[in-house]
Amino acid sequence: MISGRYRLYGRNATGSAAVEAAFAEAGVDYDLVDVPRNAGEAAAAGYLAVNPRGQVPALVLPDGTAIAEGTAILLHIADAFPASRLAPPPGSFARAHHDRWLLFLQANIYEGELRRYYPDRYTADPVCTENVRAAAEDYVKRHYALFALMCTYGIELLSDNAEECRHNLAEVFNTFLGIDDNDEWAQAARAVLEGNIVQGDALTMTVPGGRPITFPELITG
Repeated sequence: MISGRYRLYGRNATGSAAVEAAFAEAGVDYDLVDVPRNAGEAAAAGYLAVNPRGQVPALVLPDGTAIAEGTAILLHIADAFPASRLAPPPGSFARAHHDRWLLFLQANIYEGELRRYYPDRYTADPVCTENVRAAAEDYVKRHYALFALMCTYGIELLSDNAEECRHNLAEVFNTFLGIDDNDEWAQAARAVLEGNIVQGDALTMTVPGGRPITFPELITG
């Protein structure tokens, strides 16, 4: 029988805060180990035996094994303590959407923010630091904008009103990013709006042909 406790390695102002919050929501006791910010000090303290890359957070499980990557840790907590309802049940359609967005934010937003705040880590030439930062800011801005559209839904009874709504939202998107209709991001936004702003009856939740309204990204239930 496993009798150990969770041991979380982290530090202030890092991704370990999300893991601490998840444990608090799940009502799970754990030990918190503060990892020195200096890489040499962290290595001297034996942290590389937990996570060879030296990054935080990392979590030692009750069986003594360790996992890193904040997303993997959060998914483990959600599955290990399902009563906390931190995530939809594994295998459900809602969980598929949940995991998609969690990974979208990690792979795109989080990675872009790292380049924005620590551009020197992503170039060997100090002269290029500001160019890396500027590119990262543009990258993150575009992904935030598209993410916002993917979270926007609307139902309009009249087809011309629905189309006008799509047009207006697309115009706001393009203006915010400083792009025109031919830009690939503008085309992506238009595709999102075609699925998220629909003509239909909001009382019966059906389209004119009688089929139920289904939004591509919306999680219900």
